[in-house]
Amino acid sequence: MQKKYRLSIAWLILSLLLGACSSLSNGKNVATAYILWKSPSLKFADQAFIYDENDSVVMEIYSSAAAIGKLKITPQKVCKSLLCQSASSFNEEFLCAYYPPNTLFSIVKGREIFTGMGKKSVEGGFVQKVTLESKYDIEYRVLNSEVNFRDKINDITIKIEKMDRAR
Repeated sequence: MQKKYRLSIAWLILSLLLGACSSLSNGKNVATAYILWKSPSLKFADQAFIYDENDSVVMEIYSSAAAIGKLKITPQKVCKSLLCQSASSFNEEFLCAYYPPNTLFSIVKGREIFTGMGKKSVEGGFVQKVTLESKYDIEYRVLNSEVNFRDKINDITIKIEKMDRAR
């Protein structure tokens, strides 16, 4: 219990220090977030910093206050550390080949997916239900500071819960 408490305190101090320095030094919008990603090829649930620019998003993922990964996402490509690939090939490897290339970018930004297909406005955001028989069955919710993406057919869940927005 004490170890978990110390890790929480360390994470809080780290996020305050790094979040404040990052937002001041580079002019990007920065948010601390909890990210859950479950798919057949990738699984993690940890804290992250999300640096949001107009044409890209960078997710720095942390575990026990240590950086364990970095993704730079644009509508056309996804870079894992120094290795980049097209958004379509990333979808094929980590999500679903039938998704449009900009799907991950839209999810991380909290924007509509699939050009707004099945979108319904609700208080605090929107909900989308997108299906293609035997290819995908997606329920996507963007409500306040939380994004939930769930594809039942492909067994994919992405949840992003933003804790704060430093800038």
